Amino acid sequence: MLVKARKRSDGAPVVDRIQRAAALHPDFPFLQASATHALALNTCDSDLGLQAVQLQQADPRPLVRAAVLEDVASLLPAGPEPEAVRMLDSALELYSAAGAARSAASARRALRARGVRRTGGGPRSSSDWPELTESELAVVRLVARGATNREVAERIYISPYTVNSHLRHVFTKLGISSRVELARLMAERGTPAQ
Repeated sequence: MLVKARKRSDGAPVVDRIQRAAALHPDFPFLQASATHALALNTCDSDLGLQAVQLQQADPRPLVRAAVLEDVASLLPAGPEPEAVRMLDSALELYSAAGAARSAASARRALRARGVRRTGGGPRSSSDWPELTESELAVVRLVARGATNREVAERIYISPYTVNSHLRHVFTKLGISSRVELARLMAERGTPAQ
């Protein structure tokens, strides 16, 4: 945010804190990835950005990986630079799968700025339940096993608000009004709760 506001000098202390935390806690590789990401953004260094992408690949949080990909793509030369387009496509896919519509729209805007249009950017439907998106089905499977909204959010790295939104959409699409009905429907359709 400080980089977008052209306040790089204000970003230096933040980068320094993250780097110190990474040095103090080498057992947490994602701190090093975050430090490299922050430094790359603060210095507009695309080579460091590419290192951050590599370090972040093992991060289990898809929205964090997507944000790093989108940020680093912005450091690469303008135009339809293939590596930047690949990164933005990956970010768009991660955002869409997580149901992060605003972030997906941001990735599509970044692609358009590079002369690339992606149509049908909405979330893909599940093959098990064609009326549901993949991200809705992920929520449904956990809810059917008895998980609370907060537990679902923690498990698939989305906010409890997003879980609630997915459930509202699912209930409307399936014509049901409770978690009990949802679990019954899952059992009737023979869909495993994974």
